[in-house]
Amino acid sequence: MQVGDIVRVVKQPPNQIAHIVGEVGFVNQIDSTGKFGREEWIDFMALKLNGELSGCGAVPGDCVELETSPEWAEAKVKYDRLREQSLEESRAYNERFKAGVAEIAERHGLTPEVVRQIHEEVSRLGP
Repeated sequence: MQVGDIVRVVKQPPNQIAHIVGEVGFVNQIDSTGKFGREEWIDFMALKLNGELSGCGAVPGDCVELETSPEWAEAKVKYDRLREQSLEESRAYNERFKAGVAEIAERHGLTPEVVRQIHEEVSRLGP
């Protein structure tokens, strides 16, 4: 098993209160250090068929098996697309924000850092 593999929970993990047997998702990370008292733990990201995440958590590696269904492979592709779209939107927002800060700083004779600090302080005030 490796990061990115699609897996199905086949045995109820002892660390989970909610019943998650049957959940399908992908391996986000594998911890084989033994720090959790077991040989291998899987950082599990549960998926919906539309590609959205439905939950996440750590489960012992012996509680999951590889999922080979094409519909879940497609769900992972949809998730990857949604995630990339979200990252692109975040990058675009950050670029617009950076440009806006620079414009305001220049207009008022301030440094961009001062404008960012003012923005952070005003944001903490809430609506």
